[in-house]
Order: sequence, then C-alpha cells, then structure tokens
Amino acid sequence: MINLYRGCPEISRLFKLISHDEKGSAVVEVAIMMPLLLMLIFGSIMFIQAYRTQVVLDTAAREAAREYAVTHDSSEAREKAEIELMIGGINPDETNIITRVNDFERQVIIEMNYRFQVPFAGKYNPVLRGTASFHREPEPEYW
Repeated sequence: MINLYRGCPEISRLFKLISHDEKGSAVVEVAIMMPLLLMLIFGSIMFIQAYRTQVVLDTAAREAAREYAVTHDSSEAREKAEIELMIGGINPDETNIITRVNDFERQVIIEMNYRFQVPFAGKYNPVLRGTASFHREPEPEYW
C-alpha cells in the first residue's frame, strides 16, 4: 500500500485504522438496514390485512345487495351484511351499512375506518368501502 501521508504519522495511523479495521462494520450495516427492513415487513403485513378486510367488505356488500334485490327489504339486507361481516371476522358495529334504491337497482355500501400503524412510517386511517348493486327485474306484464 502506498503511504500518501508520509509527513504526518497521525494521519497515516488513522488511515491504516480506517482502511483495515472492519470490526463493527456489520453492526453498523444492520443498524442502518433494520428500520427499513422492519418497515417493509410490517407494511406488507398491514397491506395484506387491509386487502383481506376489503375483500370481506366487498363480499358482505354483494351478498346484502343480492338479498335486497330478492326480498326488497332493507332490514333483511342489513342483517345479511352483518352476518357476512361476522363470518369474515369484522365487528359489524365498526362499519356503516348504507342501502339505496334507484328504480330497479338495489345498492348496498359498507364503509369502515381501518386503523393501522407501520413502524417508522406512522399511523394511517383509510376508509375502506365495499359496494355492490343488483338489478331487480320488473314484474312481468300479463295480458
């Protein structure tokens, strides 16, 4: 190795220490990468759970809209939505179930505030919404 600091032995000694001593470098690398790795892992887990909750909301809304189109009773549609939410592991009290009627269309909307926290990234509170609508066939006209 070429000694660029011949005139200053302190700098030469420091340069040799920095360039050849790798003790503790793994600890520094892990300390730098650990927060990023944890954020990615927990962020992925939270995203998967939020997606699963969205699928449950969509399924409950679809089943409730089907029930609403068949029975024309919004209370039965709400009951069906609550049952589907409980099957999916969601507390129906934490959701807002909305039923709408537009001529021959029966629509059900289920909204839920989904709270989660990702380490080193912060807290989030998105609104997840499941929506479904079914068309009711008009009554046939008989002559």
